[in-house]
Amino acid sequence: MAIFCFLVDQRKQMKTSARFCGVPFYRKAWKAIVCHFCGAVLKSLVTLLSSTLAHEEGSSSSSPLKNAVFAMVKTALHTINLELHSGSHPRLGVVDHICFHPLSQTSSIDQVSAVATSLAMDIGSILRVPTYLYGAAQEEQCTLDSIRRKLGYFKTNREGHEWAGGLELEVVPMKPDAGPLEVSKAKRVVAVGAYGWVSNYNVPVMSTDLKPVRRMARKVSERGGVLASVQKMALVHGAGVIEVACNLLNPSHVGGDDVQGLIEGLGREEDPIPEAQQQKLLLSNNRFRD
Repeated sequence: MAIFCFLVDQRKQMKTSARFCGVPFYRKAWKAIVCHFCGAVLKSLVTLLSSTLAHEEGSSSSSPLKNAVFAMVKTALHTINLELHSGSHPRLGVVDHICFHPLSQTSSIDQVSAVATSLAMDIGSILRVPTYLYGAAQEEQCTLDSIRRKLGYFKTNREGHEWAGGLELEVVPMKPDAGPLEVSKAKRVVAVGAYGWVSNYNVPVMSTDLKPVRRMARKVSERGGVLASVQKMALVHGAGVIEVACNLLNPSHVGGDDVQGLIEGLGREEDPIPEAQQQKLLLSNNRFRD
C-alpha cells in the first residue's frame, strides 16, 4: 500500500483555512475539494486505501491512487489563487509537495516511485504546472529541500517572517521534470516524490529571537553535520514561540528523542535564550505528517 500526504490545519487567515499537501488555503477551496470527493473520487480513495499496489506493477498510469491524487490536485489548482494568500509557512505553490511511501511488504519503493513519476507527468502536461521529482522518483535521488533551496523557498518575501503569495518567479531557474518553464502566479510549482516512511518531529522553542533558534536548527540537521537524515526549518509559530520543524528521513535510526535531546542541549548553550525559557523547551512533542 502507498499513501500521500494530506494535512488539515488551522490558520488565522480568513477565519478558517486548511493545508493541502503542505499549503494553507481558504475555507471555500477546502469545501470545493471535499465536495469533489462525494462522487467517484471518494470511492477510488476508499478502494486504494484498502488495497495494495502489488497487482498494479507496470500500470502506474492507471493506478487508482494516482488518479485520486490527481483529481485532488486538479481541484486545488482550479480553486485556489495563491496570490491571495499570506502566511508564516513557505510554499512552492498551491500544492507544495506530494510524497508517496510504501507501507507494506506487498509494495516497494520502485512501485510507488513509478506512481509518483506518472502523477508528475500528468500534472506537468495536463495541468501545465512546473513539476519536480525528488527522492526515489528522481534519477539522482535529489532531496525535497535541495529543490526548495534552489527555487528560493526559504527566503521570506514579506516583513515579519511571512510569505505572501508563492515563489517570486516568472520562469523557473532549473528545468522541471514535467511541465512548462513559465510559472503561473496563481499556481506556482509542485514537487512529487517517493521515500520510505518519513516522520515529522517539531519542537516548539519559547523564544522571540529567531537567530539563535536558527543556529540550533542548523546544528540539528544533516546539512549542519550532526544528525544524519534530518532536514530542518525554524519557523515563527505564534506569539513567543519559534518551531524547529524536522523531517526524519530514516526515523528508525534517528528519531524524535535524538532531535529533542540535541535541541535541549543546544538551548542550554545559547546565551540569547534565558534559563527560564530553556526549561520550556519540552513544551510538547508534536509529531505529525508534513
